Amino acid sequence: MQYFVVLYLKSKFRSSRKKMNIMQTINITAYTDNNSQIEEIKSAIKKLGIKFELTTTETPYNPEFVNMVLEAEQEIKQGKGLKVTSAEFDDLWK
Repeated sequence: MQYFVVLYLKSKFRSSRKKMNIMQTINITAYTDNNSQIEEIKSAIKKLGIKFELTTTETPYNPEFVNMVLEAEQEIKQGKGLKVTSAEFDDLWK
């Protein structure tokens, strides 16, 4: 089973123009294979002294399917994809 983790990190900084604190939220999504990886992420962020919120959700997708899609994306980036004209694409449906 594959999990995805969404971390909400909020940082506080002062605006240079105004004397006010501004909160900035950073959303990080981490795709993990097991709970131990989630615990490692939490541990690393705690060591940095960062307060964080953690939301975990089980993904409904089959891990083999996810890997297949990720591999296909890598192949496209490497130029291994198939280029099809719109006419050729339309011919598929005839």
